[in-house]
Amino acid sequence: MGAVHGVHMKYIGLGAALLLALPYTAVSPSAPPPPWLPPPLSPYFHPLAFLTLYSGLLNLLIGVLFKLRRGCSLLMKDPLTGSIPPLSYLLWFPFHAPTWLYTYLHTALGETHGVNVADEVLEGFWVGGRYAGRIAAAQRPPETWQVTVDLTSEFPEACIENTVNYVNSPVWDGTPPSVSEVERCALAISEGWSGSLARRKGG
Repeated sequence: MGAVHGVHMKYIGLGAALLLALPYTAVSPSAPPPPWLPPPLSPYFHPLAFLTLYSGLLNLLIGVLFKLRRGCSLLMKDPLTGSIPPLSYLLWFPFHAPTWLYTYLHTALGETHGVNVADEVLEGFWVGGRYAGRIAAAQRPPETWQVTVDLTSEFPEACIENTVNYVNSPVWDGTPPSVSEVERCALAISEGWSGSLARRKGG
């Protein structure tokens, strides 16, 4: 399970790159768009430009929210079930798509170098990332988690079906929860210590 550092810079960098690419998505009357692109909405602007502009601004906004430690509720994650509604993926797909892709590749790369998706740091207490639900059988994880503490706001909870007590404290990747949230999570863990899974951010 790898570490997470400066995550907000990924989204700021992605947003800036998309905005820099924006001039190349506009359509000039003297230079019609390539035939493989959908018909333009006007002679001057193409749907691809709108998509590029929206994606760039959204990722810049997300990067700012990371630093402010605000706005996790925009992703509409259900605090009781850990699920994320389709509307969130539809509205915020320029954020969700690179997040899922990066996390998958980051986890896969870590596994090739012997990094576990989760580790038992104390007896009965496990710490894992997004893919902690696929802990290797050789690590002998419990069949049922007494408590799962989920610190993600952008991923659905994969262990909800075999979790007795689920606690979601959504924060942006790489940012800590508030003191009151730490206390709430610690209390839940202490009440169900045997077989606890703390789900951190990222891979």
